[in-house]
Amino acid sequence: MNQEDISGDELSDIVICFRYVPVLLCQQPDNVFNATEWSCKMINQEFFHAIHDATIFNDGQLDNLLIASYEGINWLYFNPESEQWKIEHVGDGEQEKIPQAIYWCNGDIDVGRIENEPLPYMVAIKPFHGNVISAYVKNTKNSLKNIQWKRYTLDVYGYPNDNGESSAHYIACGDFDKDGDDEFLVAL
Repeated sequence: MNQEDISGDELSDIVICFRYVPVLLCQQPDNVFNATEWSCKMINQEFFHAIHDATIFNDGQLDNLLIASYEGINWLYFNPESEQWKIEHVGDGEQEKIPQAIYWCNGDIDVGRIENEPLPYMVAIKPFHGNVISAYVKNTKNSLKNIQWKRYTLDVYGYPNDNGESSAHYIACGDFDKDGDDEFLVAL
């Protein structure tokens, strides 16, 4: 669950991604302190089967979601021209089961920033509860249209345990050294 201004009305909305159920958008009421409920609507109820993580980034106009799921990595955003929610496939993730592992596809994901680039790269843990750290780098600069992504495997940490789980569980991008570009940390 995250909160950001997804709808572009300058109020924080809550985005809830359930495992095996639809993605909902819950819009902040005018008076959040006295509200008895928040209105929610379905964004999508047919595409995602198992969502493992979602991270927010801004495309320069609206906040968007990158979703790591059974279906790989997908970009979910609201298109103001068509007034519809769109899903663009970014990468497949681990499609084959790794020996000893009981999980596949994608686990955690985050977006790194370089200068003022809205989405220069993403880093992901693969598979869910996995041991592979990958980066996706786009082929264009300062454009979010017609993007092609190249996946790089950066490191592999050990082997899955007897339960099929590996050591990587969380990944976070940030400008940790104050040089203006993001690095990332991995929780093992």
